Amino acid sequence: MKNEFKFADLHCHPTLKTYGHSFEDSSYGLKRRNIWYQQENSFVRKLISNYLGLTKFSQADFTTLKNGNVKIVTASLYPFEKGFFINSLGGGFVSAFLANIITGISYYRIRNIQQHINYFEDLEKEYYFLLESIHQNNKMGLFFPKKSEDFKLISHANKTAVILAIEGAHVFNSGLKKYGRETVEKEVLENIYIKLKIGKLLLSLSLLPIISVMIFAVMPEV
Repeated sequence: MKNEFKFADLHCHPTLKTYGHSFEDSSYGLKRRNIWYQQENSFVRKLISNYLGLTKFSQADFTTLKNGNVKIVTASLYPFEKGFFINSLGGGFVSAFLANIITGISYYRIRNIQQHINYFEDLEKEYYFLLESIHQNNKMGLFFPKKSEDFKLISHANKTAVILAIEGAHVFNSGLKKYGRETVEKEVLENIYIKLKIGKLLLSLSLLPIISVMIFAVMPEV
């Protein structure tokens, strides 16, 4: 039967490009900041992706996830490391323009990454962007499970569980020394143990074998 098999995506970035486009006020940006916006996967875009490795269509927007019958979404919030966009080409508009051709996250978002020196603040902004987007339009029945029993709700056709993950230990404000911000142990610990406990959230830390940290949080239902 169609859509009988259900999926869980253990790691995806439904806000990576949408949050990026929230930094521009053009009609182009307004359309693409929608977490439900699905960019057409045309023949030309497929060729570019297959032969150049540049993915110019959306892969993890919530419409695509819904159409794929994904019922558990582990949405990874990811403040880009500045080093991706401050490189041998510098940290100005040329580097940002070329980087946007590759990433498609918005030129204005890249300029913001080049200039800010607060990863944790960037993380919080992406988090609240997602919450606000769901509040404005929740046609997929997205919800943040509070306890294990809540996952039974995914048996309903219009219910999808969202588990948030944080990718990269740099999000607690480390790795910014070369950009003018020292790593302060007290601040990092506060970001881990205090600021992330929004609404007395239950947090668990999972250290991966690669240089990465993911924190899975049980979030309040939206």
